[in-house]
Amino acid sequence: MNVKQLFLHRIRYNASFQRRVISLVIDWIIALYFVVPAVLIGGYQYFVLWKQPPAWFAFLPIVFVFFIMKLLGSVGNNRYFIEGADQLFILQRDQWYKKIIQYGFLFSLGKRLIMMCLIVFLFAPWLYAQLGFGGLQLASLVIGGTLFIFIEKIILERISYTYRGWKYYFIRIPFVLMGIALFIGFGYVVTYLPWLGLGMTLVMLVLLPSVRAWRVSWKGTFFEQVDREVEMKTRLLSLMMKQVDDKKKPTRRKRPILFRQSNRLFRKYTPVKGVAESLIKVFTRDSGQVGLYLRLAIPISAAMLVVPLFAKWILWGAAIFVLKIWMRSWAKNALQADFLQLFSLSDRFRHDVVLTTSYWLALPGLLVISALGGISAFGWMGLVGGVAATGVIHYTLNRWMYF
Repeated sequence: MNVKQLFLHRIRYNASFQRRVISLVIDWIIALYFVVPAVLIGGYQYFVLWKQPPAWFAFLPIVFVFFIMKLLGSVGNNRYFIEGADQLFILQRDQWYKKIIQYGFLFSLGKRLIMMCLIVFLFAPWLYAQLGFGGLQLASLVIGGTLFIFIEKIILERISYTYRGWKYYFIRIPFVLMGIALFIGFGYVVTYLPWLGLGMTLVMLVLLPSVRAWRVSWKGTFFEQVDREVEMKTRLLSLMMKQVDDKKKPTRRKRPILFRQSNRLFRKYTPVKGVAESLIKVFTRDSGQVGLYLRLAIPISAAMLVVPLFAKWILWGAAIFVLKIWMRSWAKNALQADFLQLFSLSDRFRHDVVLTTSYWLALPGLLVISALGGISAFGWMGLVGGVAATGVIHYTLNRWMYF
């Protein structure tokens, strides 16, 4: 087996590993009832954006669009598929090690190019309708944006290997902010001075071999690369396992932001509400769970302000379903805690606890999403109607649909 075959084998193994991880969440039922309809509806809406650009296109500032493109294009890190066992053989053979780095360099560049193609394809209706983008501008934005972000990632990688602690953040944060500003500036150049944008793209293309040689020449970063590869490989799995990980890192005890006092949440106190109240406090005092909740609710709430009316209905229904499923799943897992296993809880009691807990945990996010969607579509009457409709539907589903 030569270096190329070894590298391709590791790519195939990583793809198989990620596929198995995804299959834990998305089985054929989820794909059939949610993924496929979402793709079909999304494809139809994308076609409508091309045929009839909506009025809200005019309210999207160019700075905001290029900022979002930069954020999406910067997701993920470069992969070289270095493993810890390589120190026994490959690290002792300098040419093999350099070859793997070069293949990883090309693989990461190709992955970044595909990502940028998808991002530009996503924003193409707006770019064409509002800025009149042509083929030259699209090509410059795709290739130039890819090279810019890829070179930036290489430099950030070197910074992470060189500096630690506050020095790392002191250098990284200004560099990232400068990168965002430069990318937005590059977008302006491509928009209004397309030939200059093409020239800037060619300059970055000429610099690429020098960047590759610089990356290959790095010394003393093997173990840092191994740690980064393990983190990148298991990132999706770690996110999933975080829901069921019983091991807690020792941290200094802090007073929670929510429910700082141990006051009761319900006026009428019953055993079911007592356990449900405990689970609600456990959830709201877990920064990881609250962070996931906000990362789900905030983007949906923001999207409700800008997407067309048809998409608002889809997002609204999806938000109700996703939040209810997640909260009920979390409540069921929380009832499996060792402490609660000491008590003999009937199935009916567990059922009622899950219903109560999931109802109150999902309600705040659903009310915010409904309020923003209603007021953006129908004004103040939409705000009142959206909140009222959400409350009724949420309560009805909570009582009559136990899934």
